[in-house]
Amino acid sequence: MFRRFRRITLITKALSTAVGIFFIYSTIFYLITSSPLSNFSFGYMIVFFAVIVSLVLSSILIAELPSVYRIRFRKPTLKEGGTPVYGFFTLFAIGLGTTIGSPLFILIPENIYEYFIVSISSLVLAVIMSYLLAYLYDRMHIYSHDHNLNALGGPSFIRTAYGRQSLRYFISRFSMWIANTSLAAFSVIYFVEFTFNVISPLLAVMGVSQILRNGVIAGAILFMIIWFVINAFYGKRYMRGIGIAQIIFLTIMVSIIFFDALDLGFGHSWNMSGLLVFHAGAPELILINTGYLFILFFGFQEIQVMVRDSKDESRIPIISFITGKAYPKRRYMPYSMYATIAGAGFIQVLYALAVFSVHAQYSAVETAVIPAIYIASVFQNNLWALAMAVSFLLATVTTFVPAFMAASRHLRSLAEDGIFPQSFSTLSWVFTFVLIIFMSLGGTAFLVNITDFMVLISLSLIALAAIPLRDNRSRFDHVAAISIITFLMFMIGAVSIYFNDKSVVILGIMAILSAYLLYDIMKLSMMGMELFGLALGIMSLLSLLVFKAVASPTVRIIGNIAIRSPYNLIYIELSLIIMSIMLILNVLLRLRTQSRNITFT
Repeated sequence: MFRRFRRITLITKALSTAVGIFFIYSTIFYLITSSPLSNFSFGYMIVFFAVIVSLVLSSILIAELPSVYRIRFRKPTLKEGGTPVYGFFTLFAIGLGTTIGSPLFILIPENIYEYFIVSISSLVLAVIMSYLLAYLYDRMHIYSHDHNLNALGGPSFIRTAYGRQSLRYFISRFSMWIANTSLAAFSVIYFVEFTFNVISPLLAVMGVSQILRNGVIAGAILFMIIWFVINAFYGKRYMRGIGIAQIIFLTIMVSIIFFDALDLGFGHSWNMSGLLVFHAGAPELILINTGYLFILFFGFQEIQVMVRDSKDESRIPIISFITGKAYPKRRYMPYSMYATIAGAGFIQVLYALAVFSVHAQYSAVETAVIPAIYIASVFQNNLWALAMAVSFLLATVTTFVPAFMAASRHLRSLAEDGIFPQSFSTLSWVFTFVLIIFMSLGGTAFLVNITDFMVLISLSLIALAAIPLRDNRSRFDHVAAISIITFLMFMIGAVSIYFNDKSVVILGIMAILSAYLLYDIMKLSMMGMELFGLALGIMSLLSLLVFKAVASPTVRIIGNIAIRSPYNLIYIELSLIIMSIMLILNVLLRLRTQSRNITFT
């Protein structure tokens, strides 16, 4: 009888978690494809409240299985440690590889033809913002090192400055998890498009047989899988080899982009006619576009996380040749960040100008699967297109893997800091992988905007942490001034995303608020969460039923057409009913479990 009840409990918990995962995805999809906030009437606010409640209930249900049973998955070796092997050039390769990623091949060609000089101005402004943040990272790292605070960059600076229970720390870390997951999903989408819709037709034009084309596709997929497995599960064992591989990948990728840009530019005489066209409201547009393009730059900060894997001293090219000496970690690490930003900015601006010089049709560039490969095939030749395809493959791999690893690390940190259940620490990579799959169905425009919004919010808060993490806190100095300026620039960039996609900003804020609400509810224990969620579900369901006449129908957006559909409300009602029933079952099982003193291991 005991084993039977235990089995029933575990099955119910597993089913609850599955239901929660299903409804959190479908509710997010409902929010993206519908517009319950298009009119702030009483009826729409009821629907808005119901959507929030649906997200909260699904989050509670997801936590059901981890709350009673720790599943023994082997997780990737993400913790820092081992013998330090990275020096300046390896860190530079890692930083540039994570910064120059697959978004460059899609966003820059589209953006330069849409915004002209505004696009170049946005890239330059993004470089300036990155430099300001890198300087603050440098100062906070030195302060942490000198005071033995063990801060490893990013949100850990906020944790050091304000504590583990700080709301700023939670928002920054959670936002980074969502942002890196979105970036990984973006890479997955275009990797699939590349392998099945780009590389095969390109090779067919070059006369490659079907068998060889299939072999190349299989090889690309296998390359992605092997590189992911090596980094995720054997990262520490093969750290030196991974560093060497990063340098090789970077050299091939950047060389192809650089020489392709030169071939495009000189082949079309660097024709910049029409570049200096300013749109109406150019200053505001530059801010908005900078927020949109910042996805091209934020990878440089991953260098800071490598502090424990970096050697105590390293030579810096050119500088060490002149001085004849190596430099300590606290000196060469910030230099590697500065070099990464400079290298990424130079390559991206150069490529943007080269692409503009060919004066392609914007409509053709916008509809191309991978615009960079399209431009190479049309305005150069198939060999250049193939070279850009190789560069894109390397860029995708060096974007997806670090983004996935970073996302898993952020979620694991939230669990280790006692914010999320401890089981999330072991399963952080599983939750991240599942979220990547779900988010990859949301569309590339949504993923770019949600990545930018979450990153800018997180980095703005990190910039403020430089104020308490300095020696002269009694007076206002240049570090404090730069901290405030950087905070304002990043926050303005985050707000500007609203003008690109209102639903992204609303969804991002809702995700942060819902996650923090869940964090507060967790302090009530799992029983408290279930009862709280059940009360919310019943209240929201009653509100929908009582005020159904004013709350329905909502508006569903399909393409550019707004269609009124009464079935959207039915989905929300069904989700609340099903999840409330699941919560009732879990409450009854928990009461029965406690009365029998049943434990799970």
